[in-house]
Amino acid sequence: MKARASLLVVLFLASVFPIVNADEVNTVTINVDWTEDHAYVITGNVELSEINITHEHDSQMLDVGIIYDTTGENLRIILNTSVSNGDIITVQAGDVTRIVNVGLWGQPIADHEVTLNSHWEMDQQWENENGTQKYILLFDGQGWQQRIGSTLESWEMGNGSLLIVSNTADSSISMMIDLDSVWKNETTVDGVMTGQVFDARGSGMIGVGNEGDEGDLQIQGTISDAWINRTTLNGIVDERFRIEANGSISVDANEDDEMMNLSGDLAVLLIETWDSNGTRVLSHTQFEATADLIVENNDTRMDISLDSFESIERWEDGVRVDHLNKMIGQGTFGFSGEDENASVQINGTIHDFHQEQEDGLVTVDDLHVDGIITGDAQGTFGVVRTIEDFTSQANETGVMYDVIIVHQEDWFNITGISALPNSDLGAGAHHNESWSYDAKQAEWDNRTIRTVWSQTGPDPSSGDIIHSNSPIQNSPEAPSVEEGIGDVTVSRESGFAPIDAMTGDVFTLDQQSGMSLTVTAGQAETVAMDGHLVDTVAWTGVYSTDVIGTANGNLIIDGPLSGLNVAIQRAFQIEFGEDEQLVNLTENQSVNRVLSPSIISVHDNNDPSVDLITLAQGVVTGEGGTPGFLEVTVSDVDFNIVGVTANTTSIGGSATLTLNDKGLNGDRVIGDDIWTAELSVPGLEYGDLPITATVIDAFDATDSDSANITVLNQPPR
Repeated sequence: MKARASLLVVLFLASVFPIVNADEVNTVTINVDWTEDHAYVITGNVELSEINITHEHDSQMLDVGIIYDTTGENLRIILNTSVSNGDIITVQAGDVTRIVNVGLWGQPIADHEVTLNSHWEMDQQWENENGTQKYILLFDGQGWQQRIGSTLESWEMGNGSLLIVSNTADSSISMMIDLDSVWKNETTVDGVMTGQVFDARGSGMIGVGNEGDEGDLQIQGTISDAWINRTTLNGIVDERFRIEANGSISVDANEDDEMMNLSGDLAVLLIETWDSNGTRVLSHTQFEATADLIVENNDTRMDISLDSFESIERWEDGVRVDHLNKMIGQGTFGFSGEDENASVQINGTIHDFHQEQEDGLVTVDDLHVDGIITGDAQGTFGVVRTIEDFTSQANETGVMYDVIIVHQEDWFNITGISALPNSDLGAGAHHNESWSYDAKQAEWDNRTIRTVWSQTGPDPSSGDIIHSNSPIQNSPEAPSVEEGIGDVTVSRESGFAPIDAMTGDVFTLDQQSGMSLTVTAGQAETVAMDGHLVDTVAWTGVYSTDVIGTANGNLIIDGPLSGLNVAIQRAFQIEFGEDEQLVNLTENQSVNRVLSPSIISVHDNNDPSVDLITLAQGVVTGEGGTPGFLEVTVSDVDFNIVGVTANTTSIGGSATLTLNDKGLNGDRVIGDDIWTAELSVPGLEYGDLPITATVIDAFDATDSDSANITVLNQPPR
């Protein structure tokens, strides 16, 4: 009965107090917490007195000023220092020590060269009061990344497509371009992007519409060559855009009972812009076409075939350096008129129609028309107009202006009735000459300052008048940079990260302006990459600041490529423009090939080997006699040996004598895999004594071997 009661007591105590297994170990983990502070989270049972932290920066030990935060579930240790690239932080918590090497996000600790597979999309579209706005850019290709020192260069090359739809209050443009060549280069120094170049070329289709004062313009074209370049260097953005196309052009205008219609074929359409640091430094628009022009006004119709229809306007640094408008053609002229007294028809031939404006000045204004009059009146008529001379002319207020003198002759030979319908021209021969003194600037209004005329015939007259309010000066307005769709600078997150990240680490990448990414390290995973197996940690991230979105990937945590993302996926949004519209960006990138280094993981590393241990002179003399040179021959098929040491305690020397293969301290040949150190025997040791040599590689793989060396006594002295 007593035994049974004792058993019940034992069972009761076991249910209240857990029985500790002798094999159970108090697990202590140390995690990075670089979010708001430079901090570390320690889990497990550790006394504060057992915690020690050092922070090495540029070979100097910093004062860490530890603050212990015990308010949470786990102990959080806050340091008063900030991390920088290359820093080493050592955290000791009881029997557990973690050494954290600080590096730049996405950049391996070693110089390297890799190629990448890349796909990204930029999707920017919305509706506003002017209609649909779209800018959709797709890219598929390969990339290349190389780090030398603190500079990381990355290139991406491939192909893609670009769709642009832009609508304003009075114009629209749409382009669909197949990008045969897309190239992007980024340069980062110490983790901060200092330069980015995006360059794309292709061909496709273009449509342009414009509702202006001179009519509705429509262009439908085939783009033979399109070039888009966006360069960011030290914060200055340069954007260049150029297209060459051909196709069709049409202009329709209706105003005050007058209709104008132009339709033709575009042989050349060239549009080029260059914006630098928010200023338009180049704007070039040019087209060459042939077209049919129809102008109707009440009972009048003019049909002109334009053999040459050209326009060029080029601005550089706000100054117009090239300007040309030219129309040359011929055609027909028709008029039908009547009043209560008569009706007539006039049919004419336009022998010459030629207008030119160059560098803002009217240079040619030629017209030659003649024809016949039929109906209740009969006869012939003609008009000839040309620029006769250049001179200066004072306006109504006495101000002098450079003018052209346009000389025009009109003649009518009429028979049949007393006058043309709705006209003062009666039967007889009428001849009129006029000289118009016009300001030569094509963009000015009310250009005619003075008119001189002389008319002979049944109703002769002459005159010379100065026109009021003439001329009205206008200056052509230089093109300016307008915020347009697609004008978005896209960069990648950047900041400091633990090169050897481990599960549970949290850190914020905030070195790139306008973009922050808080990364949480998940489970360790071994993944395949270009035929290699690499140890990684899976991670997830959340964007903040001016960016909304998420990212995830796998970060290598072992070997010379530690810190490189094997694969990464990004999906985020950036606000754009005054309307705060969102631009959606997605990117998938993965390592395709590793060009260097050749051995990147402990999984494919081969151990080094100690092959031979000798003395260069064969012997060494004791009691501080003549020193010798210890030579250790090693080999490694992976060529990643980082050091050779020797245990020379048998002759009174160091347990870790360091050897070199750099031609120093007796080494005879650089890089011949024979590592050398000077060796001396300070004491009385002599005879054949053992030396043990150890070689170590970049993955901490080692090999050791021993051999005897001969130590001689000093001769009698």
